[in-house]
Amino acid sequence: MSKMVKVGKNVFKDMLKFKNLGKTRDDIIHSNSSDFRNDSDPISEKADHLHPNLLKVRVTDIIPRYDAKEFVLSSLDDSPLPFFRAGSYISIKTKIGESITSRPYSICSSPKLALEGKYSVMIEDYPAGFVAPYLYKNLKIGDEINISSPMGTFYYEPLRDKNHVIALAGGSGVTPFISMAYAIRDKIEDFNLTLVYGSRTTDSIYFKKELDEVIKETDKVKVVHVLSDDKIDGYEYGFITSEIIKKYTPLENYSVFACGPGSFYAFMKEDIKKLQLPKRQIRFEMEAVGRDFSKDPNYPRESKDCIYKGIIKQGAREYKIDIRGDEPILCSIERAGIKAQSSCRSGVCGWCRTRVVKGETYNPEKNENRRKGDIILGFIHPCASFALSDLVLEIAEDY
Repeated sequence: MSKMVKVGKNVFKDMLKFKNLGKTRDDIIHSNSSDFRNDSDPISEKADHLHPNLLKVRVTDIIPRYDAKEFVLSSLDDSPLPFFRAGSYISIKTKIGESITSRPYSICSSPKLALEGKYSVMIEDYPAGFVAPYLYKNLKIGDEINISSPMGTFYYEPLRDKNHVIALAGGSGVTPFISMAYAIRDKIEDFNLTLVYGSRTTDSIYFKKELDEVIKETDKVKVVHVLSDDKIDGYEYGFITSEIIKKYTPLENYSVFACGPGSFYAFMKEDIKKLQLPKRQIRFEMEAVGRDFSKDPNYPRESKDCIYKGIIKQGAREYKIDIRGDEPILCSIERAGIKAQSSCRSGVCGWCRTRVVKGETYNPEKNENRRKGDIILGFIHPCASFALSDLVLEIAEDY
């Protein structure tokens, strides 16, 4: 026997409230501060001072460096900037058109200058790039920009590294080693550094004068120049090889640090095996994501020219964007004007960690630095991942 149920006049309103419960909750969460700490907590204040998420600095000097420029960045009130380990990098935040993006640059100044409120970075005029040529041409003295705190792990650690470091640098890859040389000179770091530095010609050697001065001031730093285009007495000729490294490293115990462009890494990673060093004694700086990844054997080439549909979920907000198959997913997110967290842009730091709700991605092996748990649970680093289908992604809020 059927029974009649009387429906109250507010039941549909209640059902609508229940349907929108998730969105209402997200709106309430998003409208409140995520900072759970007491603002008057001295420990929190100290932590924010030493490790701020974002710093505003002013360009106070620009020094020409062959086909690049060294930009001196100073705190707005001349107060000290966060101290750093020589070899660290900062990420410069900028807006180009509708794109809100960032790029990492190694600090090429002494950590000592941070106490005077100064960092220096070198930016090349790289025509094929997006951010580098924009900053190179447009940054001028007096401009104020946002940067991250110093980051990275490419620095000397006495508990891990040998007391003698053989630094291999190609072109602009010399910048972290310039900082290390300054730190040794200033007695901030205590290890021996032999820099084997590859350039095309004597004119294209970055920081030649500064390196010569450091060598005069400390016997802990030595420099070997290798020129690919010039044969000159007092310089090695050709490319940096394991044979040249052996020639200047009579020691049995040493660590090797390397930094340079992609082609430099590709060669050195193979040739350096001839040194027969334990893996723990060989360290490469983060390798940028390659532009011609379509040659990777596991990449489905048919995806390169595709444009996929993407749904980007960020807190309570949702965006519909196009995602190009021929660039890292993060670039398409930024091109759409979405503020997304990022720093290293090499798949290492994890700041851009993103959950794939739906869809497939390609993650180049040379930039695969995800934790195994993240791989199993479907997280990617969009700075080093490429779309293979339409995607639904959950990204973190930007600071």
